[in-house]
Amino acid sequence: MNQKNTITCMIPRRLLEYVPLLIRGTWADRIVSKFRENNPVLYAEMGQWREIPEEEMDAVNKEILTAAEQVHLETVDDNSN
Repeated sequence: MNQKNTITCMIPRRLLEYVPLLIRGTWADRIVSKFRENNPVLYAEMGQWREIPEEEMDAVNKEILTAAEQVHLETVDDNSN
């Protein structure tokens, strides 16, 4: 499994809906990077999977949302300075 592609596809579209189209890819890349930074073991394990095991699905989804929230907060902080 390609972790980057899998995580990118799992980002809820509603989270990118208001991000300008030209930078959505950049935002998705930042979310993947934050996911990898926050969860290096889980990210490495995903590379060994053919598909996400049912018992891991909730954890992966939760970590994607956490990473997205962190990227959003970092962006808001950057723009307020």
